[in-house]
Amino acid sequence: MSENTAYPLPAADRYAQEQDRLARQFQAIQNFIGDFTFAPINDLNVKAILELGSGTGAWASEAADRFPEADIIAVDIVEPDSKLAKPNVRFQKFDLRQPLPWEPESFDVVPNGEDVLLRILPLVRMHGILILEDTLAPVYRDPKLVPAFVKFWDAFGKMAKDRGINLELPRSYHDIISNSSLFDEITVKVHFCTFSEGDDTPIGQISAFSRESFRQGPLRHYPGTTPELIKQVEEEMDNPIINKTMGYDWYFVWARRVRKDSKESVEVTTTA
Repeated sequence: MSENTAYPLPAADRYAQEQDRLARQFQAIQNFIGDFTFAPINDLNVKAILELGSGTGAWASEAADRFPEADIIAVDIVEPDSKLAKPNVRFQKFDLRQPLPWEPESFDVVPNGEDVLLRILPLVRMHGILILEDTLAPVYRDPKLVPAFVKFWDAFGKMAKDRGINLELPRSYHDIISNSSLFDEITVKVHFCTFSEGDDTPIGQISAFSRESFRQGPLRHYPGTTPELIKQVEEEMDNPIINKTMGYDWYFVWARRVRKDSKESVEVTTTA
């Protein structure tokens, strides 16, 4: 993650609430997937993992347990949760806007590339896997049903654009990876998770988290909003009919390098 000037939510080291949100996000995704990633990495001989935007360090800590022989580097602009430290994990505080200090083909697994995607693609070793887990900017099925939400998100989106943040980037992950000609297999799974109250099912849990995450994140920390607009947006989100039409598209993307001279990508895309 980069400084707040280029990231629309508060850095986790400045707000305990953001640390908690990131920890619950990891748990919600893990429950939804039924594992800690959709990507087929268990069949790899993993020796080195680089996680960018590691947040609390929960994903790196889980990877350390799965691959105790691997050297894991977890990078973020904030300090991780010290309780998650493991012998084979090195946490590094680093601004990803700066030149990357790693050599090409240094890692077997590289998850969570975000907007540094173009620079991290060459870091993946032959037969290694790139993993991206991200959300698209909140979506709504009918703008007429959610005028306050539309007003808020238009303003938030403009702020993000002014800071150079592409909130639509997940839509481009497949094409960016494919156009690099570095990867032979690309898989994209997209799940729409509503802002409904949710239930005890994995999809219900991640829907409930998406709802609460939006409240704690963009809605609470965008400086351009007003208490009146927040109240109006929350009323729309609390409407049991309307909130089923609002939510996040969660993108789960992974790509494998198979042939060093690859020029074509085998594209496997599924949407659920």
